[in-house]
Amino acid sequence: MVATHADWAWVREVLLSSLTEASKRKGIDIFIIDNDHNVLYPDSHFPNDINVPKALPKDGQFKSLIWQDKEEYLTSLVSVHSPESSNLGWQIVVRQPLSIAMSTVNEVHKLLLFLGVFSTLLCMILAYQFASTLSRPLERLAHTAKSIQQGNRQATFQDNSKLSEVVSLSRSLEEMMSSLLEREQSLMQMNLTLETKVQNRTAELEASNRSLEAIVRQDPLTHSYNRLALDEALLNEYRMSQEGNQPFAVIMTDVDHFKKVNDVYGHTVGDTVLKKMAKLLTDLVGAKGMVARFGGEEFTVLLPNTNVQEAKNMAEILREKLEKEEMSTGLYITASFGIAMFKIDDSHYEQVLNRADAALYKAKEQGRNRVVVG
Repeated sequence: MVATHADWAWVREVLLSSLTEASKRKGIDIFIIDNDHNVLYPDSHFPNDINVPKALPKDGQFKSLIWQDKEEYLTSLVSVHSPESSNLGWQIVVRQPLSIAMSTVNEVHKLLLFLGVFSTLLCMILAYQFASTLSRPLERLAHTAKSIQQGNRQATFQDNSKLSEVVSLSRSLEEMMSSLLEREQSLMQMNLTLETKVQNRTAELEASNRSLEAIVRQDPLTHSYNRLALDEALLNEYRMSQEGNQPFAVIMTDVDHFKKVNDVYGHTVGDTVLKKMAKLLTDLVGAKGMVARFGGEEFTVLLPNTNVQEAKNMAEILREKLEKEEMSTGLYITASFGIAMFKIDDSHYEQVLNRADAALYKAKEQGRNRVVVG
């Protein structure tokens, strides 16, 4: 008993010496329990009714347990092995409040969390700086492209960026822009040339059309107007006279005994007679009207805005000039003239022509080389 008491006192001193002030501040408690989990030590610092949790960790391990004071402790257990043959089954239990035990871990967690947040923010800042370094030159390039699209040919893709990729892209875009501008200039020049050619061709076509229209409306022998041109002019004059009640006159003339001219002098001289007659009539009428070959040796003179007396005077002038004109060597001709005036009750312009033709035949019947008003 004395030996046991002495040994137990020695154990208490060892355990108390191992609990430094720092350990006490950290809330570390040491228990010695027997095989039935009865607390053998301490026997004075804690009440006798302290109960050790049944679910203790395995030997040498740690476990978070809730003790009888409802507090959670980080608990560890070490078995005491006796050198004697008899093993008492004593165990040393060490506990520390979980909040104190894990304070260092929590601090590490907080530190890691702080470092994580700081690293994330730093990475975000660096990423933003990098993105800005890349995106800003690209935005400038996009702005330049839009400016060029809107017609600014002075814009340039040159950029002072330090990124070699952006510089390479700027150079490529600048070269592409230069090539496109050259092609645009070439296309504009080609377009101008094409427009000039089209305009010239259009002018030529218009001139050809006018020439064709003139040919279509021109008598091929005398080069005076033909029947088509006369009909168009008469229809137009008829409509204006219907609307404005303006007078117009038609003179029909025919070469007297023209068949004899062809029989005696030949058709070549006959054609010459018709040509000279057409020219004489055209020159004398001038801007007052138009002269058209009606057919054969017959011609028609249209005199817009002319009364009957003015038409008769014009017919007499034409008759006298023809009578005195030498058509070929020693050849003189005469012509008969019939005059008709537009009437407001005419239903068609051909009625005026018919009356003029009828007046012409009366002139023939009355002896030729005369003027008759129908």
